[in-house]
Amino acid sequence: MENKPIKVLLIEDDSAVAQLIKEMLDKHSKGSLNVYWEDNLRKGMDYLKKNNSSVVLLDLSLPDSKGLNTLSAVHREAPYIPIVILTGLDDTALAVRSLQHGAQDYLIKSEVTPNLLIRAIQYAIERSRIEEALAKSRDELEERVRERTVELFEANEHLKSEIEERRKKQSQLQEAYVSHSLFRRRKCRW
Repeated sequence: MENKPIKVLLIEDDSAVAQLIKEMLDKHSKGSLNVYWEDNLRKGMDYLKKNNSSVVLLDLSLPDSKGLNTLSAVHREAPYIPIVILTGLDDTALAVRSLQHGAQDYLIKSEVTPNLLIRAIQYAIERSRIEEALAKSRDELEERVRERTVELFEANEHLKSEIEERRKKQSQLQEAYVSHSLFRRRKCRW
């Protein structure tokens, strides 16, 4: 982990669960995590608009949003912030769909240990950094391909122009040769 504390936004409607998670992370992270808690999606979204977060711990069963709609809303608001689903729903299909919709991990509250949660947060942040670096590299590569394509197009146009110029000169030379040959033949007849 980095030296400065990681800002964790916990969006969880159950205050007892939120308090337990905050205490767990405070105790076991040795000060490397700062946890901010909001009890519904609207407040969580407002927090994201006004504050920087390193990661979001997100419950999918909130009073004002349920299931993948919750994940989609947070992902739209903060597409570059990694999201770890922390839910009571032990649903493999939902877990897979959550990952397909942008979540970095899917944890079931009853199975979470302090080390598992801290590791999930660290890995989510690192995967997000890697994805961002890959996207940047892909964008740079695409830009280089575009630039090279323009260069190749321009070189191709230049070659076409040269070929056309050579054809014209060749045609002129052939005409001159034919004219010269005809002139010599006529001259010889005199």
